[in-house]
Amino acid sequence: MMADKFVLPDRLRKELRKPFGSIIKHPSELNDLGVEDRRIVSVGDFVTITLLDNGLSPFLSVVDSKVERIYRPDIKRKIEEADAEVNKIYVKNPPGTISEELWENLEEALSGGSRFRVEVDGEEDLAALAAIYLSGPTELVIYGQPGVGMVVVRPEDVKHKVKRLLEVMT
Repeated sequence: MMADKFVLPDRLRKELRKPFGSIIKHPSELNDLGVEDRRIVSVGDFVTITLLDNGLSPFLSVVDSKVERIYRPDIKRKIEEADAEVNKIYVKNPPGTISEELWENLEEALSGGSRFRVEVDGEEDLAALAAIYLSGPTELVIYGQPGVGMVVVRPEDVKHKVKRLLEVMT
C-alpha cells in the first residue's frame, strides 16, 4: 500500500482526533488488556517511557524526543537508559506525513524478531496509522492521546478504517 508518502489533509484532522481503541488513563490498566500475549508497538515518547517505567518493553517503539511537540531531552535520556539494548533506526519524517522511509522501516522492524526503536527526526504522530496498518494479530499498538491518556489498539479491529484513511492521504 505504500505511496511515496502519505500526507494528512486538513479535512481528516478532526477524524484523527478520535481514538482508534480503548483509552487508558493509568498504566495499571494495561494489566487488564492482555498485553502479555502480544508484541507491543508504542508510538510517542511519553507512551514509551510510561511502558518502560511499568516493566513493559515495547517490541517496537517510535519516538521523536518530544512530548506534545515540545523537545524533551530528559525523556529522551530516560528512554535511552531504560531501553539501551534495543536496535535503533533513524528516519526523517516531516510533520503531517508518513514518509516512505518511516513506512519501510516500520514494516521491516515488524517483520523481524528483534526489538527496535525508530527515532524520528521530524514528527512521529502519524506513525500510529502506519503501525496499525502494518501490525498483525500478534501486536498491540499503543499511542498517546494528548490530554486524555493512552490509546490501546488491536490492529485487526480497525485495520479497514486505517486503510481507508491512508487511501485518502495518498
